[in-house]
Amino acid sequence: MAKKKNSHRTKWKKFFKVSKKNRKSFNLTLILILAILLFLAYGLYSRLTIIDTQPPKVSQDNRDISVLYFINSIGEDARSISEDNDLYASVMIAQAILESNHGTSKLGSAPNYNLFGIKGNYKGSSATFQTWEDDGKGNTYKINAAFRKYPSYRESLEDYADILSKNLYADARKSNTSSYQEATQALTGRYATDTSYNAKLNHLIKIYHLTDYDYPINPYKPGQVYNVYRMAYTDVSTLKTDNTWAKSQLGK
Repeated sequence: MAKKKNSHRTKWKKFFKVSKKNRKSFNLTLILILAILLFLAYGLYSRLTIIDTQPPKVSQDNRDISVLYFINSIGEDARSISEDNDLYASVMIAQAILESNHGTSKLGSAPNYNLFGIKGNYKGSSATFQTWEDDGKGNTYKINAAFRKYPSYRESLEDYADILSKNLYADARKSNTSSYQEATQALTGRYATDTSYNAKLNHLIKIYHLTDYDYPINPYKPGQVYNVYRMAYTDVSTLKTDNTWAKSQLGK
């Protein structure tokens, strides 16, 4: 029995002796395994974080990313200008989308920034484009016409608000209507001769939830801004991330 006990002790001594020799190697292996596990865990966490911070896939709900990108560029200016001029920001934005092809037309993009096709000059600045005219008998012909040229979208929005302050468009104001639908109806046949003008504007307002801009920024959510990509209030950082995402999708 004593020999067997001594035999077991000898084996354990050999085991610990070997382990001690290879302890350095063992420690390095353990550190390497832990490093790999931490790397994999971080990769998974990063992926989940990116998925969580990306906006919804707007293509699935019939919203055009390029239109959302444009709305984000003028939305807050339209909100404040409309609020100061008794107008619907939703209608203003919808008209800008329709008239300028969401800021992509030659007249509506830089360096002209004329979102509403307004003729004439702005503080002496204008741009000449060919346009169609009607002789009053149903015959159309092309002419070169001067259109107002603005330093930025904000001036274009302000000029539009000034035009709608005229009595001709009194029926499009908030104080004289009970809904944006009444405002778009009032613009049809006055601002544009297209008999379906109001239907086109109403469609844009509905699809892009533009009525969210008809109200002041939510005072109960300090530090947050309206995020058109998510149709909800988020912090500024999230909106910037979403806008960068949209920009990358558009190849800008």
